[in-house]
Formats: sequence, structure tokens, C-alpha cells
Amino acid sequence: PLFENIESIKPVDIESPPGELDRLFIVEHIGKIQVITDLNTDPLSSTFLDITNRTLHEKEAGLNSMAFHPDYSSNGLFFVYYNYRDSNTGLNYNRLSRFQVDPQNPNQALAESETPLFTQLDQHSDHNAGDMFFGADGYLYLALGDEGGGYDQFHNAQRTDKDFFASVLRLDVDSRPENLNPNPHPSINGNYKIPLDNPFVSTSSSFGINSRNAGSIRTEMFAYGLRNPWRMHFDEESGVIYITDTGDHTREEINIVKPGANYGYPYFEGSVEGPRHNITHESIRNRFEFPIAEYGKELGLDIAGLFLYRGEHIPSLDGKLIFSDFHGGYLGVLTLDQSGQPAGPLEWFFRHSYISSFGSHPETGEILMADYVRNKIYVLKDGPNPTSIPIPPTLSETGLFSDLETLQPAPGLTPYDVNVTFWSDNAIKKRWFGLPNAEAKFSFAVNDKWRIPAGTVHVKHFDILMDESDPGSTRRLETRVFTKMNYDGLYGVTYKWNEDQSEAVLVRPEGEDEILEIKTANGEIRQQRWRYPGRRECLSCHNYNSARLLAFKTSQLNKSIQLPDGATINQLEHWESGDLFKQPLPPARSLPALAAPDDERFSKEYRVRSYLDANCAQCHHPAGISSLKWDARASVSLHEVNIVDVLPYNNYGNNQNYFVRPGAPDHSVILERISKLSIGRMPPLGSHVIDENSVELLTEWIHSDLTGFERFDLWLARYFDDVDDPDSLLYLDPDQDDLSNYSEYLLGSDPLDPNHNVEMEFKVNEDGTRSISFNRSPNIRYSVYQAKQILPEPDWEYLDAPGNEFLLPAEAGRHEVTDPSPISESQFYKVEVDDR
Repeated sequence: PLFENIESIKPVDIESPPGELDRLFIVEHIGKIQVITDLNTDPLSSTFLDITNRTLHEKEAGLNSMAFHPDYSSNGLFFVYYNYRDSNTGLNYNRLSRFQVDPQNPNQALAESETPLFTQLDQHSDHNAGDMFFGADGYLYLALGDEGGGYDQFHNAQRTDKDFFASVLRLDVDSRPENLNPNPHPSINGNYKIPLDNPFVSTSSSFGINSRNAGSIRTEMFAYGLRNPWRMHFDEESGVIYITDTGDHTREEINIVKPGANYGYPYFEGSVEGPRHNITHESIRNRFEFPIAEYGKELGLDIAGLFLYRGEHIPSLDGKLIFSDFHGGYLGVLTLDQSGQPAGPLEWFFRHSYISSFGSHPETGEILMADYVRNKIYVLKDGPNPTSIPIPPTLSETGLFSDLETLQPAPGLTPYDVNVTFWSDNAIKKRWFGLPNAEAKFSFAVNDKWRIPAGTVHVKHFDILMDESDPGSTRRLETRVFTKMNYDGLYGVTYKWNEDQSEAVLVRPEGEDEILEIKTANGEIRQQRWRYPGRRECLSCHNYNSARLLAFKTSQLNKSIQLPDGATINQLEHWESGDLFKQPLPPARSLPALAAPDDERFSKEYRVRSYLDANCAQCHHPAGISSLKWDARASVSLHEVNIVDVLPYNNYGNNQNYFVRPGAPDHSVILERISKLSIGRMPPLGSHVIDENSVELLTEWIHSDLTGFERFDLWLARYFDDVDDPDSLLYLDPDQDDLSNYSEYLLGSDPLDPNHNVEMEFKVNEDGTRSISFNRSPNIRYSVYQAKQILPEPDWEYLDAPGNEFLLPAEAGRHEVTDPSPISESQFYKVEVDDR
């Protein structure tokens, strides 16, 4: 950290006024600009500008950047670009504004001095981009995103005659007399002119679009065809402008900004097909400007910061273009030649997630990094090369298996199994883990992340049937090895099995592909692409937000397994008996368990929820890396998942589409995303075969089971005049029938009618045991608890007895649970209902 005791809240930009050496300005996404004074003696922080009261800070929206006027020392002018929220209408706008510093206080801006240059209506909170700088020509350059949504849904990226989106603007903020007034547009507030040599000043068309008249051309544009160009860097030495463009499903880009250039989105994403590609676009490739460097989702997720470093502090980076991948977590470099053009491939050199942008120390020139999540400004330091421990080049040299032919694990490597396997194109998997020593133990949690000891090794092996009708045609494909790092990171490598199946060889860092020829059940040969993942590719799913080792959570590991002696035991109880946990576990029967797609004991809905949990929750959860805020975890109630009758991020051009539309599989985007192999495929990595059985399961659930679904908020509205009525709170019981509002919702009963309850029967059996029976509805979990007393406080405990296992049943029926424990003077029982 550059400052030990100074935090910056969600920093996105680092700037210094021209010529100053002892002040640093930090743009905070929430709507503030922080100034750090006395950088080189006793750094102090204060608020330079606070416009939180007019800033929309939501998802990607916020205060995005600032730029000091070249003559700031004399005129005190600076510019900010932010999402302006109209307090009267609640609408969102992109706004570029000029502000004035307080003449009496150089560390305080005058918030009331705001002079907007344009205020453009924005229909979506994402893709705001918004970096800016003053070029050597004295003009202001500003990058804007495509207005958000998916696949350029507002049709902005290929237009120069509409709005200002998806472009780099070049503005004369000094309104020089030789320059031009902008063409009319409802967004323009004035206070700038158009440089006479802007590329669209003398044209009346853009690619594919013929304007009705030259007066509709956005002459402010310098380049266009971008998606979300988050950060730019102007290299004064070469005069080159570099820009990042965050991709959708396919590519992350670094481009050189050229006047009049069209960067191809959404026809292309990078140099490959984009979401609106067709054969026509291939034939006119030469009309687009393609990236100087790009990488796919197997290497990173969201390119962000960009900085060309010239200095002596880190000699190995001198003259190189540095960039960050925000969620992928790595910093990369691109070597340049003397003219600023690429002189080598992209390289990855350091790992640090959530770097939103770079800057430089105004005096030393050191590289500064804004960490959006840790709320810190870091300085990048050179250091000694770490002692390198070579990765074993073959699987046999890892020592993980005592017999490679039979895959007999070495002592200390324990086999395990999961309830629902992640879909891997029909692969058959085996799994093992190894703790680093006898003292290392797991920290257990029912629904939250387990804490995994540093040094834990996780091994996953993949086989596949080369003949789908012959169980003996198994071929070994790969074995992946993950090591848990002591800073909560993960390192993973892949070993590819050779042709004679005698050894597996380390796959190169970038991974590789192979085409398999699979004989189908009807005797035909189909070609199947198999991806051996690269080392960063693994971390796309095994990310920090997903607790790294995806299978190590209670709902996946709570299952019966067979021991070598043939005995059957619960896996968690077996591990507990082996002293692998730091704390005692609750009864295994009480703990959640995901349901396999073909486990028909469970309701169809819970099997769907289990599939989504195993395949999607690594990204789709509240703290996940996905910007689509639905929750795939099976541990939350369906009404909290936020998918049923909820409008999606991208409706694919059809206003009838929802994440999930009851009774309408054709208008359910989640189903559409797992049913295709083209752009938008989910999961986005590692799969080239559709999971037909799960697609069928989701289709049946949406078509039939969900038809009568009613959201909890709509159900409340039927019974309560005011949803703010205290009696309508989730777990209150206004009719005092011992059923909360949410329980009544699950059971389909009236929350204001005390005459409905779960009818329970109790009996003492001939052997002295007690039985509790009740009617059970589908897709509801019924849990029986017992207590010795209920006054003054109940001492409820989960009844650990057969029949009281975790289950959301597929069918209704009468159910009985028998308490085998000795009877006491008094015994109380209750049944709780839930949908998770």
C-alpha cells in the first residue's frame, strides 16, 4: 500500500495536476474525489469534491474519471465524467461536467460550480466506460460505453448519427474560434466546440448507416464501434493512444485509437465473431480496426486498467504496456517497439485482483494501482526473483499416486465424491484431496464457505467413453491438480494422458485442445472438442468469490459413500471420525444435500436448483464475479433467487423473454443459455457438448411445475393491503396458528386464517418409541425437532432419526418419523417447513 492509514472507497482513477509533485487525487466511484497532500512527508487525506447527492452509484455506474485542464495552475478548471441521477425523475444520465477549484483553498473544489457539457440519457447502469485525458493538442478525449445491456441491445455501437455511446469523443473545451459548433442534440448543454479536424466533421455516413443529413452526425466522435472502453492511456513520447475494451463472451481487447476507426462491436468481438456477426461482416473485414492484442475468457474475464510505463524503478517493465484483468486477477504486459506497436505476445507477470486503473506517482514516477475492493492505492515494487520450484513434468513425478496404472492414491490422498457433478461433456470423474499435515483441518460451515487449510491438494481425474455403448471403452483424458495457497489463492495445473495411457504429461500454461472421435450409441462417429485448461483458465471458475475449491461445501459432500470394506457411511461423518474438522458437526441428516438430476426422490424444482448450484453458483451469487445479479445457490429460497418472472440483463431482442418465464421455456433465457454452443453459452468455459438431460429437466420444470408459481411479493399483496404492514413480514404469524407468513406461502394457506395448520399425529409404539406423522407436500422440506422443555425457553434439537433426512419430496403423502430415544417425563416435538 502506498498509504498505510488512508483508504479510498472504490477507487477508479488516479490523477495529479500538471506540474505538481506533492498531491494525488483519487476518484472514488461512489461520487467523491479524494486529495492526498504532502505525499512525500506526512500524507493527509481530505475530500476535494463530493457529488454523491447527484451520482448514481449502482453496479458499474458511478463517478468514473477526472481530468485537469492543461492550464489548471492558472484557471483552476477540471472535468469529471459520471452517472448523473435526476432526483426528480430517478433517470440515469451520462454527464461530462466542468468544475472550478476554490480560489481560497486549493484542496477544495466548488461543488456548486458545476457546468455540464452534455447530459445524455442512459437506459442501463452498465457499460459507462468514461476515462478521459487531455492530448498534446489540448483537446479532451473521453471514452463512452455502448449504454449497457447485452449485445449492444440499444443499437449504438455502429452509429455515428445517433448518440455519443460506444465511442471516443474529442472535444474543444476552450471553444477556440476556429472550431465548429456541435450538431444539435438534446443531450448537449453547450460549453464546447468540435475540433475542425475531427474525422466525422465532413461526412454524412458511418459504416452501414446513411444519415438523412449531415446535421445528425455526432461530429464529437473520434472513433467508434466499442463496447465498454474502460481505460485509455496517452503516450506522450510516441503520440499513440491505447484503450482497453472489456468483452462480452469472447475477447478482451487492447486497441490503438485512430481517427475515424470502427472497432467492429457487435459484429466482431476482438478479431472473432461477435454477437451480431454474419457472413457479410467477414467479407468487409478490412473496414474494421482490430485489436493490437487480445485474449480469450480462458485467460481472463474483464480487462480494466492500462498504463505505459517508462522508468527505472522496475527495469523489466520499462517501455511496456501494463494492463489488469479485474476479475481474472492477473496483471499482464505487452512489449512495444519504438513506434508504440506490439513487439511480442501478451505476457502475464503478477497476480492481484480488482485493479480498476493505474496511475503514476507525480514525483517518483512509480506505478500506482487502484484496488476497487480492498479500498487501497498500491505501489508496484520490483523485487528479487522468487526461488523457483519446478512443476513436476509428469503425473508420476508428483508422487500423488503409488500406482499410476490403477490410480491407487499415495498415502494421505483421500478419495471423495459429490452429489452433483459439474457438467464436463460426458466425462467420468474421480476425486481425491490431501491435507498438508496431521494438524491441518477443515473449518466447517452449513451453507457458507468452508475454510480450506493452506497446502491442501485437490486432484480431479477425467475419463471418457470412446464408444458410448461400451462401458469398457474408457479413455483417460486428464488429471488436474490444485494447490491451496496460504494467501487464500489457488494454483492449478493439468496433466494430459498419453496415447498408451501409461503416463500424463504437464500441459503448457495456456492449455490446449484435442478433437476426440466418439462412437455414438447408434454407431456413428462424432467429433468432440476437448479442452485441457490453462493455468489461469482454471481460476475463472475456481475464483476467490467461490471459495476456490468448488466441491468443498456441505451440500455437495453430504452423501453416503462405500468404504473399501464394503460398509456404507455418510461421507461427512466418516471425515469427522477421522478428525478432519476443527469443530463438531451437526447431525448429517439435518444438513443440506444437493440432488442429482436423476434422483426422483427429490422434486423437479430442487433438482433444477441443485444443477444450477453445481454449474452456475461459482459466478452467480451475491458476491460473485457476474454482473447478472441472480443467485444460483440452492441454499436460498426460490423467491430470493431473482430469476422467475424477472427481466434479464439481455433479452435477446424479445421483450417477452425473462430469466425464467413460467410455462414458457422458449422465453426463458437461462434455459436458452445452457441449450446452445454459440456465443452466450453457459457455462462459458470448458464445455463443447450440450447436457441434454439437464436441458430436458429444466424444460419440464419451466413448462409444468412453474405454471402455477406466484412470487412471494405478489402473494403478500393478495392478503395485505399494504406490503409495508408490519404483519406482512416474512417470519411473523399474524393469525397465531404457529405458521409464519412464509410457511403459509409455501403451504398455500391463508396467513390471516388461524384454522389452517399442519395436522400432526403422535403415538407411543409398543416398544416405547414415539412416532410423529403428518401430511407432506411436494417441494417442501419438513424437519422434526424435539425438546425436553419449552418453558421458560425451549431446548429444541434436531431429531436425528431415520426418516428425518434432508429431502424436498417429489410427491405428496403421509410421512412418519420415529424417535428411537428413551422417553422422558415430558417430550415435545415440532415440525418446521422450508423450501431449502
